[in-house]
Amino acid sequence: MSTDIKSTSIKGVYILKNQTFLDARGSFTKQLNVFSELIPHVTWQDQFHTVSKKHVFRGFHYQKNEPSSYKLINFLNGICTDYLVDIRPKSATYGNIISLNISSNERLSILVPPSVAHGFLSKSENLITLYQIGCPYSPENDVGFNYKSIDIDIPSDVIISERDKGLPIISL
Repeated sequence: MSTDIKSTSIKGVYILKNQTFLDARGSFTKQLNVFSELIPHVTWQDQFHTVSKKHVFRGFHYQKNEPSSYKLINFLNGICTDYLVDIRPKSATYGNIISLNISSNERLSILVPPSVAHGFLSKSENLITLYQIGCPYSPENDVGFNYKSIDIDIPSDVIISERDKGLPIISL
């Protein structure tokens, strides 16, 4: 079983096309062992999943002061536009923004390094995402910025949490 791994315009962000086997029972996908060469020092510490209604925007979030805060994002059901923003000041790809239209039918995962902010806009009812995190959740290090900080297409009827509405607007 193999997984196709593609680099992106943000250093350390990889898109993974998981090989999935389908049969009369359903499907089978295995993925975690493919990361041993990319991030051998990371052990997955925490896991979260979200279920989002259509037009929900979640983000932009990242963990500060956490060198092992890699995220592995899986799209289990639905369609979204996924956004990644390199906010690492010393990164060669600082300020780069990736926008990906993703359907769960593609069986993609995204590997996100520390201090790359993540957000997504649900384009279907019941978008389900699964996050695996390389560090335990730390509320004091859970930070982010307002989606209005960058030029992205967000519908006027967007549903956004009070917390995310209150995130600061930054300039890159």
